[in-house]
Formats: sequence, structure tokens, C-alpha cells
Amino acid sequence: MEPITANEKAKNFFEYMLALNNLVGKVIRNYSDFEKNWQLEDLDKLDGCFTFGNCHNSENLVEIHRPAITKADETPPAPKPVFKDWLNFEPKKETAIPSYITMKTTELAVGEQRKEFFIDDDNRLAAYEQWVPEWKEWSVKLKNKKRALEKYEEFFELFSRFEKEGETLEFVYGTGLFVWQHPDPKIGTIRSPLLTSKAELELDAFKGIISVKLVDQETAVEREIFSGISIPNINPINQLWKEVQTREITEDFTDFFTQFIQTFDANGKFISDAASKVPDKDPVIYSHHMLSLRIKNARVLRDDLAQIIDGISTGELELSDTVAAIIGEPIKDNPAEGNETSDNAGAFDDNNLYFPLESNEQQKAIIQRVSRHQGVTVQGPPGTGKTHTIANLVSHFLSEGKKILITSQKESPLKVLKNKIPQEIRDLCVPVLGGGRESLQEIEQSIRVIGENWANWMCQGWNEKSDATKKR
Repeated sequence: MEPITANEKAKNFFEYMLALNNLVGKVIRNYSDFEKNWQLEDLDKLDGCFTFGNCHNSENLVEIHRPAITKADETPPAPKPVFKDWLNFEPKKETAIPSYITMKTTELAVGEQRKEFFIDDDNRLAAYEQWVPEWKEWSVKLKNKKRALEKYEEFFELFSRFEKEGETLEFVYGTGLFVWQHPDPKIGTIRSPLLTSKAELELDAFKGIISVKLVDQETAVEREIFSGISIPNINPINQLWKEVQTREITEDFTDFFTQFIQTFDANGKFISDAASKVPDKDPVIYSHHMLSLRIKNARVLRDDLAQIIDGISTGELELSDTVAAIIGEPIKDNPAEGNETSDNAGAFDDNNLYFPLESNEQQKAIIQRVSRHQGVTVQGPPGTGKTHTIANLVSHFLSEGKKILITSQKESPLKVLKNKIPQEIRDLCVPVLGGGRESLQEIEQSIRVIGENWANWMCQGWNEKSDATKKR
């Protein structure tokens, strides 16, 4: 039996993590299980709603303009006196259905009645038939404005919700609806956009416009919908996935959808235009565009694990020292793990420590342990100064030219930490908080400052060399 390689060990480890994650978290294959969905073709039908190239701003994917509903808009055309008393509905309610009283009975002498039918009077009937189309036109316009206002209010509430719950929510644009009634009842119906990209909301309160913008043009494949499914032709499929992720999400993907579905299944089809998108025994991709609001869950981790497994399988990912340590492989350039009780093992002179904030012996001990071990765990209850300690550690490692990655389950601790970093080096910390447009702007700011500092350092170095040459 041949010994198992390090890559095989790592792949087995991540496959185990993925299988465990699938047991814990529900796999969502149907977009109806998302928090909320909006079909772009429906939005485009509303007054004041614009999509794609119809938007007033070319950078927007969707625009919703707040409609102004005036008193005149709410006032229906006045019914003529000749039939006003015969109306059998409230004309001020735009949702009503026009109707009239067909017959009235008038009491004459005792025991005598006179019946009058609405259609007996030709003038009355003609006036009514002339007025009804005017009323219906008014009704349609008002209903359209109110629907647009409801949609504006809905997205306004969503914008406010993101301000409060942004860490737990995900807003995406999806295209290419993959629809399939899987033969395995445990898998069931698959109905989900195949490609997605992160989106965000922007509010212009002065103009009364809510815009949906793409955070970037990156294309992501919704791999989760295929979790637990044996995919035929997996190598060509993986290659197609890899290639499509280099394209911008606003491109025409007809070629990709056609090639993918015909590689995925012998009877698979891509349909560019269809009113009905009912799941069938054969998989189909429909040309479709939608927005979805979904709760961040284990799906993000599952996607990452799947990509790591693919990277290990293709040899594109090199095992890090951390992964090597977990699977029991020797670590390259591993520092000798000194004796914890040794007096001088990994000892630091205070002059070699770069702690801008107040420090203690425990923080110095962390630096010493990191210098000797591949992994160090520091625990502490809330309020014991962990953020303060991390700020000192980051500053020290930056002074040594090291790169530091800091992760957190939520965004707020990272924002607090960044404010703890001294102002002079804060721009060396590149934040990736939520992946929104604001986050990208902060990244650009950090990169610009890093570039400027590098250029200044290089110029200073050349000047010093030039001065030294002249003195010779």
C-alpha cells in the first residue's frame, strides 16, 4: 500500500470539514427559501423603476424613484349627475371594480311600485360608458404610482435594515436560473441562479432615489446547489467554473450557459425566453435576472471549502504551514520549539519590542511564544484587553515587515481594532469589512498610502546613496 501524500491528507481533511458542515447547515437549492427575492422584469414594469441600461446612472443596476402622489392624482374623474346615484362602488377607491345598480324600485300609491332599469335611459347609459374608461385610466395610473411607492418604501426599509443587520445579511444579483427536478427526493427541486455577484443599496434622500449597485463586477458560481450531487464531467465543469469567474457579471453569458448545461447533462438545455420555468426531469438554464436577500450562513464556508478542495486537487493551492501542522506534516523552516522553562529561550530585549500602547509582561510573553511555535492561542473574557493586545502585536509585526491577517466572526470588532492602531500606521492596515463599496474605497486608500510611502522610501534611499557617492 502506497503511503498517502500530504496533498491527499489535506484533501481528505477538507472533505471531512465540508461533509461535517453539510450535516450542520441546511443546503439551500431553491431561491424561494431566501429571505426575499425581486425579479428584475417585474421591477422594470413599475413606474419610476429602471433596470440595466434604462437607469439614469449607468453605474446602477436598478433605480427606484420615489413617485410624488398629489391630491390631483388621488382625485378620480367626477361622475355625471345623470348616473352618479346609480353607482354601485366607491369611485374614490382605485382598487374598486366599476358597477352600477341594475334596477331601482319606487313606491307609488299604497301597494303600488314602479321599477326602473339603469339601461332604460339611453343618455344615462351613454354617459356612464363614456366615464368608465376615464375612471379606469385614472385607476391604473394611481395604482401604478402606489405600487412604485410601496416598492420604494420596501427598499428604503431594506436600506435601513442593512444599517443595523448588515453583518448577517447578503444582497446579491443573480443571473442564469438553473432549474431541475432531481430524481433523488432527498435533493428535490433545484431552482437557483447559477451566477451571482454582491450588490448594495445606495440612498439619495434629496432626489428620492434608491439605487442598486454592484459592489464589483466579480462573478461567483453558486456551487452550493450541487452539494451532495455527483457531477458528471467534473474536470470540464470545474474548468468552465474557473473561466467564468474571470468575467464580469454584466456580460452576456449565453455561451457559458449553453456549454455548461450541455456538459452537465446530455439532455440539458439553455432557454433564452420562456414564460414558464417549471422544474422537470431534465436540467434547464433560463435567461433570468433577479435580486435576492439572504441570511449569511454556513453556505459561505461551504463555498470556501469546495474551492480549497478543488485547488488542492488541481495543484493550484500550496499547503500552508498551518495546514501542514494540522495534518501532521513536517513544516518548512520551522523554528525550533524551545523549552518553555528555559531562561533565555526566545527572550526579547525591550528595545526590540515595538508596542505603541501600554503593555505588560503577558503581551511580551505572547511575542516570545510566537517566535518559537507555529500556533499560539490566547484566551480571555470580555474586557481583559484582547483588542489592546492585538493592536500592540500588529504594530510590532508590521515593524518587522511581516504580513498579518486578522479575522473575526463579525465586523464590529475589526472596526474597533482598526481605531486602536496608531494613526501613523493605520493606513497600512487594509480593511475588508463586508465587501461593500465603502470597504473597497478603504482598501484603495490603504493601497495608495502604502504606495506613496514606498515611493518616498525609495526616493530617500536613492538620495542617501547619491549623497554618499558625491562625498567620495
